This record gives sequence, structure tokens and C-alpha cells, in this order.
Amino acid sequence: MVRKLNPWPDTRPLRQWQLEALCTLTGLKKQEALVLATPGGGKTFLGLRLAHDLLSRNIIERVVVVVPNTHMRWLWHDAAKEVGKLIAS
Repeated sequence: MVRKLNPWPDTRPLRQWQLEALCTLTGLKKQEALVLATPGGGKTFLGLRLAHDLLSRNIIERVVVVVPNTHMRWLWHDAAKEVGKLIAS
């Protein structure tokens, strides 16, 4: 399936550490990685940006976000809506 995604929105640029992490993560041959940052540090948007990149390059077909509670689910949902993607809730 060829997927045509909208470009990442200019209204949500990544921070310097996120850009560096994105470059590192996209270059890894591993299928998993651990990202550590303080609360509010930008882990969610980094995850969304990485998912956007992988989806747009047809490396992956779908993204499943697993979180420990309803509050976190809504944080991811709202962040995804902000960048124009929809996460099923």
C-alpha cells in the first residue's frame, strides 16, 4: 500500500535534542529503543515524528501506542490531533 501523508506541520518543529534523536533512531538497525527525557520534554512528539517518518517512507504500516492509563492515552490522542493525525481511541 502506498501511503501519502501530509508533511510534518511547520507549527510543530522539533527541538534540537529531538532532531538528534530522530537522526539516531532512523539510523538504527534495531527494532526498539528507549528514549528518556523529563516530563514535558517532548517524548510524545518525538514518537509521533518518528512514526510519521516511518509511515511516509512505507517502512511500517501502522502504529499502536500502548500507555499505562487513560490520562496518557488522551495526551497521545490530543498530540496526534495537533499534528493532524488520528490515533484510534
